[in-house]
Amino acid sequence: MAQTDFTNAYSQMFADMFRLRYQAAGRLRGTVEELHGLVGDAYKFKFMDQVAMQQHGAYGSDIPSSSVTVTAPTISFLDYELKLSIDEFDQLNFNASALQGYAQTHAKALGRREDQFIIDALASGTTQQVAAGGTNMTVEKLRDARAQLGANEADEGDLYCVMHWNNMESLLGQTEYTSSLFNMAKPLVDPQGDDGPFAGFKIIVIGTRANEGGLPLNAGIRSTFAFNKSSAALGYRMDPQTRMVPIEWQARTETLSLMSAGAVVTDANGSVEILCDES
Repeated sequence: MAQTDFTNAYSQMFADMFRLRYQAAGRLRGTVEELHGLVGDAYKFKFMDQVAMQQHGAYGSDIPSSSVTVTAPTISFLDYELKLSIDEFDQLNFNASALQGYAQTHAKALGRREDQFIIDALASGTTQQVAAGGTNMTVEKLRDARAQLGANEADEGDLYCVMHWNNMESLLGQTEYTSSLFNMAKPLVDPQGDDGPFAGFKIIVIGTRANEGGLPLNAGIRSTFAFNKSSAALGYRMDPQTRMVPIEWQARTETLSLMSAGAVVTDANGSVEILCDES
């Protein structure tokens, strides 16, 4: 089959399969603010710190102007791409089932990359911390992180905690997390607690992800993060997209996925790094 004919036969099917699988990819999708259609080599937010009201003075007096600290956290964009080829010999016995594998591989790779943008932003922009203290993840550490966010009044809205499965294994060994007296969900059945939050957090668990980087691990100490949805943002200069391209002179068809994006912590009061000792 000519490459153009192969593309004409399968390109729309590939696009539809990719779209369906991409919607289900990415563990951290929806956990931070998202901005689309950004342009340029960077994007600057304007973030205003808290400012207190002033008591009114004498009647008829001018209202004094208050100063407010304005910061400009910046998203720098990074470009990512993936190419998977289907050569002419593969096409001899090709069918829709094989195409699903290509679509799923692209979708999952894009989802993991989006997650990593968020993780990298949290790792570089989070200033509050819960010390490792010689222990892995504990209920006490989650309480501490929740209290820090509450003390800063950065606990309104959706709260999330992303951790590694090593940390979840430690949490599953603690009665306060697994007992129905403390947790309305059934964590031994559903460790991530999809039925409800714990300590105010929707818990998200990811694997090692050696190719992308995953959650930072240094000398046996793992960084996990508790954060408010409004504390970070993921911005897209190019939304994730895919295409199928015929390469006649190479006797193959290429499936491509591309994305240009970046993330940044916009409010340092809204995220806490929880250090876990996995040694």
